[in-house]
Amino acid sequence: MRMLHFGRRIIGMALLPIPLLGCSPAASSPGMELPAERETVSTAVEIEDLRHKARWRKRRLIFNNDGDDALFFPSGLPVTPRNLLDLRTTRVIGTQVDSIFYCTTQSIGAYTHRSNVAEFLVKDLPREGFRNSVGEFAKQGTDPLEIVTDHCRREGIEIFATLRMNDVHDSTDQFSVLGSKFKRKNLRTLFGTSRKPPPYGYWSGADFSWKVIRDMTFRVLEEMASNYDVDGLELDFWRHPPYFKSYAWGEPVTPVETESITRLMRRVRGMADVRGRERGRPLLIAVRVMDSPELSQDMGLDLVTWLKEDLVDLVIVGEVGLAPWEETIRLAHRYGVPVYPCIRRSMIGEERGSIESFRAQALTAWKQGADGIYLFNLFPDENHDRKYRELGDPNGLERMDKLYSLDPVGRESFKRYIHEFDKYKAQKPVSPLSPVELKPDSTYTVPLYLADRSLSHAVISGRPLVRARLQLENLDPEMAVRLSVNGHPLEAEERVPDELRYSISPTQLRTGYNHFRIFVPAGPAPRLKDILVSVLY
Repeated sequence: MRMLHFGRRIIGMALLPIPLLGCSPAASSPGMELPAERETVSTAVEIEDLRHKARWRKRRLIFNNDGDDALFFPSGLPVTPRNLLDLRTTRVIGTQVDSIFYCTTQSIGAYTHRSNVAEFLVKDLPREGFRNSVGEFAKQGTDPLEIVTDHCRREGIEIFATLRMNDVHDSTDQFSVLGSKFKRKNLRTLFGTSRKPPPYGYWSGADFSWKVIRDMTFRVLEEMASNYDVDGLELDFWRHPPYFKSYAWGEPVTPVETESITRLMRRVRGMADVRGRERGRPLLIAVRVMDSPELSQDMGLDLVTWLKEDLVDLVIVGEVGLAPWEETIRLAHRYGVPVYPCIRRSMIGEERGSIESFRAQALTAWKQGADGIYLFNLFPDENHDRKYRELGDPNGLERMDKLYSLDPVGRESFKRYIHEFDKYKAQKPVSPLSPVELKPDSTYTVPLYLADRSLSHAVISGRPLVRARLQLENLDPEMAVRLSVNGHPLEAEERVPDELRYSISPTQLRTGYNHFRIFVPAGPAPRLKDILVSVLY
């Protein structure tokens, strides 16, 4: 008999059989059943007190690892725990990352952690030069979540297991192998078919009005809580909305549907509290929700009730910027819950995905009351490790170069998930993806949040230098467009195709919202693509 190290517990068992492709270990490995633990049982009052303290621990940066380091493991690299960790995890140790959220979901019913209630995903994905390492780790008696959890324990890093609540990557031909037998067995619960997709979301999304969907979700969360020594569970509702077939087909979510997810949240909270008492340490619950509280509610995610009933310990908000982060921050703080705005990879281009752009977004979040920053789809490599060493320190960010833009992410890319998209926008998205037609002989005013503290003070040293670039599509070279900021007229210093460039005195700006006013004279009107503001120290 050899020993299987499972979630930091040692369990004696026979050699673990190799799972068949597409099969759950439960089907081929009865030995995976785990004996009851013998752990200290704490009182509900003690755990409740520890839980409220733990929710406010320092989390400068939360690194979300979506788990495809295991799914897309380099073909020429030996499959070892150390090599998996070195792809991403060890690179953030010693940085400002205080928490790692590790995702094992690929589709409802298919996961890269070992499971008795769902399918163990060991299929290869079609990407040249890479292979799925999960099956090989299973032969070694481990899995990616266990490897990362154990490493975080050794390094003193907080670790959450992330469950994507409705991942729909299996809707695409490229990732169809991620689909689960569970979904194929429950086709009637899906939003549609590949030939008849819904107008919002994707066809393989699951309808949470069905009890079988909610039960599977709960059982997977319960199993993760029992089998892995994690500090918390993240319920990621941004992967992927919507959550009801009615919404996907353009109908409003009903109160009954909303209540069904709230009941699921109560069930998860109760399970986590029981687990916390059993192990003598609280199990926290994080949720990642829409960045508009109104949109969350309309999609059936009753965040206000979750907060009132103390069902969640962390709120991650984002990632599109439909509403200012401060709206959700104020709401959650009212109930004593910390908020972590999400910063993600830009959908627009390299400039808005630069370190200067990430700094601007992070400092904006800090200034609006964030308790830390959540990084999604931003993975460490030789060129981008600075994100993990800079974005978690608002004081340090104050004196670093930044690039502000009207829409650093590309909000229009997310319209397919949301009907009545324009209803939720604090302002009309403006970016190269969604330029705005300017009317001739008229003025257009655009607010832009600038977070630097030094902007509201005269700086004797001549720093910072502030540069603005007004980007206009179809700009007539002879058109005399005028630009002002906070009532101060600006003179263009340089004119290049589709762009006017300006210098701005920091004394003309304020920390917070700055109002740029564009006047377009009579004639063929250009379209506004963006206003980029560089702050250079």
